[in-house]
Amino acid sequence: MKKRVLVVDDAPTVRAQLVQMLEKEIESISAENGAIGLEKALKENPDAVVADLEMPEMDGISLLRALRADKRTQTVPVVIATTVTSLDRVNECRTLGCNGFVLKPVQADYLIAKLRQLMTPAKGK
Repeated sequence: MKKRVLVVDDAPTVRAQLVQMLEKEIESISAENGAIGLEKALKENPDAVVADLEMPEMDGISLLRALRADKRTQTVPVVIATTVTSLDRVNECRTLGCNGFVLKPVQADYLIAKLRQLMTPAKGK
């Protein structure tokens, strides 16, 4: 059974590119902002989330905070995709429980490898 990833990005072209990158190996659902992404995460129960850092309505940090605050999604791996390289923003994401970062433009092989790693259960669990 294919794993399922929620892709959250406000740019339609980036969102489509991410979904297309993943489609051969990973089922994707998508959302155009963090608020809709949170709704879909709670409803669809994805195996991981890839979220843009800078979005209207609810940015990636707010989405991450909301996912970690809800029992249903608090352990779902979250990867932040961004062009922002501010150390303060990166540290804030890490403190909130972000599982990784990918810089835009996203390299498909790197993203898929990162998601595979995060969605594979540790041995002995």
